[in-house]
Amino acid sequence: LWAFTQYGIPMLATRAAFAIPASVGERIEDEGIDLADRDLLDPSELTPERRRELTAEFAGAFADLGFESQPTLIFRRSPKLGANAFALPGGTVLVTDDLVEMARNDDELRAVFAHELGHVRSRHAMRLLLQNSATAVLMVGLLGDVTAASSLAASVPTVLAHAAHSRDFEREADDCARAWMERAGVPPERLGDFLERLERRYGSGWSYLSTHPPLRERLRR
Repeated sequence: LWAFTQYGIPMLATRAAFAIPASVGERIEDEGIDLADRDLLDPSELTPERRRELTAEFAGAFADLGFESQPTLIFRRSPKLGANAFALPGGTVLVTDDLVEMARNDDELRAVFAHELGHVRSRHAMRLLLQNSATAVLMVGLLGDVTAASSLAASVPTVLAHAAHSRDFEREADDCARAWMERAGVPPERLGDFLERLERRYGSGWSYLSTHPPLRERLRR
């Protein structure tokens, strides 16, 4: 049981995440966002102009990363989540107003976008949902029954509230961000500076930072 939990479920979740059609992932995401909007998220208070500016920056980042399909950027305000960003199961990236307001320049936000797009590329959000539902993993990974995955929508608000990717997931996303920054001419310390500022404000237990490896190790890399 320990070996299956430690190795089997993550392996099957990876297989299942890439086997699920994009339409199923989008349905899970849409239903999950609807649920989160009821209790966890509020409409963004950023100006339409500011949202358009950031969406253009986001589009530039995913174009540089060579995405075949176009991920979506959405904005929400959330006193419960504070300054945060999430890659969702269908490929959408959600950014909170507080995160935008904490950034000192758009390069910091572009670096965050590239990090979250690293999660999108590797389907980390879907893998995380599946790893938290062994039944769905078995149905999709072993039997190919993707309809079982649609029941995961109810877990999306919980994942948003308690998001903490694994050590390997964060390294993959950080590597994606660093590679993009090198190509785009953005100093890598922009992301590090932003993460340090978040830690000073919220502490290392904040959900955007409560991941492994620890922040010090991530900054060294």
